[in-house]
Amino acid sequence: MGNTTKSNVKNKPRDLTIVKVGAAFVMMVLSMLAVQRVLEIYAVMNTFDAVYRASQICWKLCAVLCAASAVAYVLLCGKKFRGIFPYVFVLSALVGACALDLRYFWTEHATALYMAHAAVYCLYIIYCLYRSEFFCFSVAAIVSGFCFYFYSKGLGLNARTAVMAAVVVLVLAVVALLANRAAKDKGRICLFGKKHAVFPVRFNPTVLYVACTVLACCLIACLLLGSALFAYYCMFAAIAIELIGAVYYTFQLK
Repeated sequence: MGNTTKSNVKNKPRDLTIVKVGAAFVMMVLSMLAVQRVLEIYAVMNTFDAVYRASQICWKLCAVLCAASAVAYVLLCGKKFRGIFPYVFVLSALVGACALDLRYFWTEHATALYMAHAAVYCLYIIYCLYRSEFFCFSVAAIVSGFCFYFYSKGLGLNARTAVMAAVVVLVLAVVALLANRAAKDKGRICLFGKKHAVFPVRFNPTVLYVACTVLACCLIACLLLGSALFAYYCMFAAIAIELIGAVYYTFQLK
């Protein structure tokens, strides 16, 4: 009887993870179908105005939800339903960013919208299934891949190029710094006077260092060469890095 109870307790987190991953996959498919339908409606002149006006309301509402969920998460410490607010924040940010893009760029970034939805849900699945360092690894690779994708559409001395480069540099620096600090204290970092375990005790920071270095070199090369074709190749380099990381961290699950 006692062994059966222990087995049930151990299986509960695993069952919950399976449910989360399945729900994330279903939502990813539904959200991409929704994006496809909205783009089809938006591309027709007769229904263009409805989507144009709705996108303005949508991104403002999502901005309010993002702010409200962030404040609620900070203020409602110790509450059981506190874990809902990060989901609200991320989904509101995703939908709001898509609505804002549709508002000002029409269907110009249609492919990027599909990629954004796939990336967010895939990152969540990685977060559920893999160790935390692969999640950081994937964030660095995906953000860099998005940057290279936009650079492949046209690269010049403008604000968009500078902002995207700054975002990539910031993400890579945060991931590398997080790995460096955690490696010095058995996977823990000190934040606001408290130590938080962000990585396993025996994690390998070298993999994160190498990934960040290669992606940073690709970014620098894109900026120096100013070639959209080279940025296109760098996008596939980021995809290859992500696949290599997936193989490596899958073996680390043993």
